[in-house]
Amino acid sequence: MKRSFSTVSCLELTYKELIETAKRNNMDGVEIRLDNNNKICGYGIENAAEIYDAFSSAGIKITDLGTNLGLLFYTEEGMKIGKECIDLASAVKANGIRVFLGSFSRYFSTFGDYDYDGIVKSVKELALYAKPKNVEIWMETHNDFSAGEILKKVIDDCGEENVKVIWDIMHPLERGETPFETVKYLGNRIGHVHMKDGIDRHDFNMTNYLYTRLGEGEINADEIIAALKSINYDGYLSLEFENAWRPEIREAHSGIDEILESYNNWLDTAENNLIPLVSSDKWDTFLPEQKKIARFSKGLYGESLEIEVRSVSYSMGKWISRTPVEAGKTYDFSVACKTDTDITNVYAIATIWDKDGNMLIRDHIENCKQIDGRYYFSDKFLIPENGCEFETELWLKGNNAKVYWYQPHLTNGEPKKERKVRVAVAYIEPEYEIEHTLEYNKQTIIDAIDKSGELNPDVIVLSEGMWGRCTNVPMKDKAEPENGEMCSLIRKKAVEYNSYIVYNFHEVEGSEYYNTSILIGRNGETAGKFRKTHLTAGEYEQGLTPGCEYPVFETDFGKVGMLICYDHYFSPTTEELVKNGAEIIFVSTAGDSAEKSIARAMDGGVYFAICGLNTENTHGWGPGRIIAPDGEIIAHTSKSLQPAFSEIDLNKKIRRFWLSLGPAQSHIKGVYKYEKNIQVR
Repeated sequence: MKRSFSTVSCLELTYKELIETAKRNNMDGVEIRLDNNNKICGYGIENAAEIYDAFSSAGIKITDLGTNLGLLFYTEEGMKIGKECIDLASAVKANGIRVFLGSFSRYFSTFGDYDYDGIVKSVKELALYAKPKNVEIWMETHNDFSAGEILKKVIDDCGEENVKVIWDIMHPLERGETPFETVKYLGNRIGHVHMKDGIDRHDFNMTNYLYTRLGEGEINADEIIAALKSINYDGYLSLEFENAWRPEIREAHSGIDEILESYNNWLDTAENNLIPLVSSDKWDTFLPEQKKIARFSKGLYGESLEIEVRSVSYSMGKWISRTPVEAGKTYDFSVACKTDTDITNVYAIATIWDKDGNMLIRDHIENCKQIDGRYYFSDKFLIPENGCEFETELWLKGNNAKVYWYQPHLTNGEPKKERKVRVAVAYIEPEYEIEHTLEYNKQTIIDAIDKSGELNPDVIVLSEGMWGRCTNVPMKDKAEPENGEMCSLIRKKAVEYNSYIVYNFHEVEGSEYYNTSILIGRNGETAGKFRKTHLTAGEYEQGLTPGCEYPVFETDFGKVGMLICYDHYFSPTTEELVKNGAEIIFVSTAGDSAEKSIARAMDGGVYFAICGLNTENTHGWGPGRIIAPDGEIIAHTSKSLQPAFSEIDLNKKIRRFWLSLGPAQSHIKGVYKYEKNIQVR
């Protein structure tokens, strides 16, 4: 099927700009909505040859002219306007003109009268006039004539072969007609298709859905395309993005190129999807044998798989489908849902099987974002060499909840590129028996940074409060603002080594004092700041104020969080950072919370880079160490000025056998992220 777009989304463009827009975005055609004078971008039939030549030489088809002609009764004026539009369409060699039948209204209860016989007479007369000019009359599924069933009657009563339909996919759904029913009624009389997305208002008096960005509504593009393929449709799929008068999508995109990029992505995903339609019989259900409580249903229009549990007893249910896949290939998976329960009660799980029926990988779909009350899951999967089937599981668990799962997608994808970060933990052994000066500590910190800089790191992590460590300098003299003397020196070092630096210090701001870590960027500017949230009793006695947030910061290698010493003795701190998107957490500390630091990495399924001072463990690990999501200590040091170092691939999934989803290899981060039971207090 070919792709086009309606100019309703860019009425301000000239016809030459429309051509360039179509070429830029790989569109095959343009559907031109006529202006209020029934002209093309202000040009009439006298300029038609010029317009046609411009489109034709660019290889872009003018699919049709979108008139504003509404046929309620037979009128001479309506026929005059229609015939003028036909003449213009013929001159630019458009396939047809769009007309409306019946009256416009947002409410079923306020439709006006129309004369059916007058409508049929009007359409027939226009069709007879258009036939020798090789133009078709395209009636849009709209208003009183939204459904294929009634338009089939109009077609039959007109009796002319050049009377066809623009299937606006949203309006038959609003009238209760499914996509496969629409194509059953209209068949080869579908001349054109308007693509869009939206959400049912669930108001029986409303005639239109609430519009959304593509892929964020309830319209199943896969179902539409499958229905069209069933009748061998080879026409245009035309995006009608009505931001000109739909306030809910007016600010959805920054311009026509972004709109069309979204459209191409939406269609690419739908046309290449390997997972069966949710309306098909290729979905099975599962209930626990002893608790067959959950109830299953499907959306009326082929848009959703639904599960509901309304019981005093806790239970679960899931939809399941399998898809053949090729070993060694990478696939992109995505699915969305709407639910009235917490995100931890809906699971999207993928299992990769071998030909002998063994589970190889079973993972939660890791990435999830929330938009307007919906959850959008996505992930990449590399199929192992002996993998041959991909199973999709869509869950609901709980005792008073419902979920609507929308069409899942599995498409061929590009392998994940390595996303490496070189981490240096700059250990400085404390010398408590010696009273230091600030100047001495400054030089020691610089020496530690220089030693780490020799490793060409992406980030250098420093210990907690090293500038004032082992001095008797009072707080007011060693605390400084983030642009103070020592911070400024660290910034210069970040630039010198083209490295991020995590620097911890006592910060003063106004009358408040904080234990603060700043993330200094490669350019020497502040890339992020975190204030210790869990102060010790001694820090309160020093007059420090705790922080209250767990921010995550974007870097050129990934999303990072920071904690300070006592913060990482508590699991909620890590959980908050992971929830906010952290992929690696940097800890500046004095205390050596050895076992807890391993537990924190495993809690969140993230890497930890910890720069400590005091070796308190008996395992032989230094207080400076780097920990993998599975708890493995991949680097550590205990010798002063000798950094712990590792190159980490943040895109590598760390899996373990026989976690919750076993017997299979499961991605640690996903399991811990989605299986934390927040109902347990």
